[in-house]
Amino acid sequence: MFAVRRARRSAAVLWCTHLLVLLLIPAVCGGRAAADTVLLPATRDNTIYSESYHLSNGAGEYFFAGVTLMGNFRRGLIAFDVASGVPAGSTITDVTLQLHMSRTVAGNQTVSLHRVLTDWGEGTADAPGEEGGGAAATDGDATWAYTFYETIDPPAAPAWTTDGGDYAPAASATQSVDINGFYTWGSTAQMVADVQLWLDNPASDFGWIVMGNEAQQPTAKRFDTHENVEVTFQPVLTVSYEPPPCPADFDGDNAVAVPDLLTLLGAWGTNPGGPPDLDGDGTVAVPDLLQLLASWGPCP
Repeated sequence: MFAVRRARRSAAVLWCTHLLVLLLIPAVCGGRAAADTVLLPATRDNTIYSESYHLSNGAGEYFFAGVTLMGNFRRGLIAFDVASGVPAGSTITDVTLQLHMSRTVAGNQTVSLHRVLTDWGEGTADAPGEEGGGAAATDGDATWAYTFYETIDPPAAPAWTTDGGDYAPAASATQSVDINGFYTWGSTAQMVADVQLWLDNPASDFGWIVMGNEAQQPTAKRFDTHENVEVTFQPVLTVSYEPPPCPADFDGDNAVAVPDLLTLLGAWGTNPGGPPDLDGDGTVAVPDLLQLLASWGPCP
């Protein structure tokens, strides 16, 4: 008898749950997920130094762009893991890069971003002092000649096609940089295109090379890296995007309907990495249910 009562009680709870879901559907399925915004930290950054194939600053608190008093070139490299922060299949709508400039030998100068075409590394080279002179490159560091330096046999290391880095000739964005402070690049159509490319093809996500005015000297600017001890000075990439139209279409029939709902309910609880975990927090719970209901119906 007790077993029968428990079975009846469980059935009643299940029925109530389904009823609640059905009542929620009309209230939330009137619109789909709105555009979202994510702030991404830099995953790697570095400086390459024109006066030597063996200098780098992968672990430093700063990177540099421009020309020094002595006429040597400095170029910064910076990259962000776009695919880790933006859902696959999303449409990028807006992109801005914020950098903090903390030291300069020049007045107002144009600093540009160019999409890097070859993968490069961030090793453990850590320049002393103000870091403008660089440090001996370590394994995996990018330098003026090499993308991933090798200390035992540098000539055997992977190299740029062209000394100074391989990058798109057209700038993705430019900004005038003057006194110390925060500066923002974007949003431009090319920056949006760059980030969309990196989302759709993560294997091409090599970031940007940061270049100062190289037509005269001195023009060098020093920017803070993701290793900088002042967290608020570290680089930030802000990406706005429209999520994929049907992330809750688990069965791929081009509609969010009862089978998808049952899939989500069947995965209720901890489900790290599973498709029903729509918000990616490692647990299938009410926020995922509400997101599914907001997408209810045919996919656009």
